[in-house]
Amino acid sequence: MDSRPFDSRFGNSYSWFNLHMERVLVFGGTGLVGSGVVQRLRGVFEITISTRKDVNLEDEIATRHVVRDIHPDHILYAAGIARINEAEREPEKAFALNAKSAMWIAEESAKLGIPLHYLSTNAVFSGSRFDRISVEDDVPDPISVYGKSKYEGEQIVLAASPLNSVLRLISVYSASYSYRDDFARRIVNDLRFNKRIDAILDDQFNPLLVSRGAEAIVAAIQKRASGVYHLGATDVISNADFVSLLAEELKINNPSINAVSFDEFISERPGFAPRGKYMAIDTSKFCRDFGEGILATNKQSIHEFVNTLAI
Repeated sequence: MDSRPFDSRFGNSYSWFNLHMERVLVFGGTGLVGSGVVQRLRGVFEITISTRKDVNLEDEIATRHVVRDIHPDHILYAAGIARINEAEREPEKAFALNAKSAMWIAEESAKLGIPLHYLSTNAVFSGSRFDRISVEDDVPDPISVYGKSKYEGEQIVLAASPLNSVLRLISVYSASYSYRDDFARRIVNDLRFNKRIDAILDDQFNPLLVSRGAEAIVAAIQKRASGVYHLGATDVISNADFVSLLAEELKINNPSINAVSFDEFISERPGFAPRGKYMAIDTSKFCRDFGEGILATNKQSIHEFVNTLAI
């Protein structure tokens, strides 16, 4: 178990200051989002990171024991399957990690009165509505295994305790996460090598820069948020607009952009899991409750992304 600072209950010691810090137990603390959150948590909370090396989240007894043994002040569930195509290929694993494991943790945390913050996704919505973007009170209607497994996890977590929260994230991207690429860094590579990019003209999304998302999640933990919140950019754009903004920020002239419709894009990728065209989520509730300066516009986020890219 990776714990910073170490837990005195196991014979180690830490400073007087750390004795008075609340502890956050993070499941999935080495993933794209989880690792970003952990960086922001340091110095604010004492952190215990539970990775797949520490506990098999498909093992009920081991999973429940971690919660009871650590007995933190807060729990963040950033684990599970987060890739939509992987979930479609492995539905049993998706439901096991995105719902069943969360259920065991939710039940134990409820017994101990610990708030559980569950990271979810905009994929709980079908993306079929074109008249307005999805708000927290809309009834989810997922069409993919990923969205369905996450929605089941949401329901379990919210029913377990009024202390719990569900934080829905959309299309998270990072400038420096080394373990896997994301859509934004793939676009950057294609732009730099002048490869043709199929950019969708008629979709809607508001992707989340991981550093902004991490700040928002830390704020939710600090203020003991409960209920459902949406985290993403504060404005909505198309995939083609995102590519153009990225090219502009990178100062790449005349990029090789092939504008396509959503239907054309999907039809050429038969192995893709089902996904919606209008996937943007409304972030105004979070901005109202936590302040306007945490989440950012797409232009601001892309500027920060490019300025911190790992070359």
